[in-house]
Amino acid sequence: MQHVYGAPISDQDVRIIGAYLAVTYGSAQASDAEVQAASNPLADQPPVAPAATVDAMALLQGNACLSCHAIDHKVVGPAYHEVAAKYGSDPQALAKVTSSIQHGSTGKWGAIPMPPFAQLSPQDLQTLATFILHR
Repeated sequence: MQHVYGAPISDQDVRIIGAYLAVTYGSAQASDAEVQAASNPLADQPPVAPAATVDAMALLQGNACLSCHAIDHKVVGPAYHEVAAKYGSDPQALAKVTSSIQHGSTGKWGAIPMPPFAQLSPQDLQTLATFILHR
């Protein structure tokens, strides 16, 4: 996942944008096999539905997450883009981040513990974890 100007761009998006530019500004044709392949979702990766930004922001604000975290810089806890970078290639990333939110954690990012948020519903936990992992 690329993070250009603070905007996450998935590897699939990079391929699609590249194919678009090759056809629009280069000599490639939309019917070329390489362009078709680059424009299709990867077969080995299920499509990821991004968390609803409005819902995630409401959850972040309503549970005081932003008192300790920010998207692009460390506050008390790590920045969300640091969490996304650490777990980005881990196939268990969603489960690990969800568990850290639900149960809290100590020692992953220094000595300051993260309190548990066990009161959050499974859907809210997944929304927050997905939001964080896509920063």
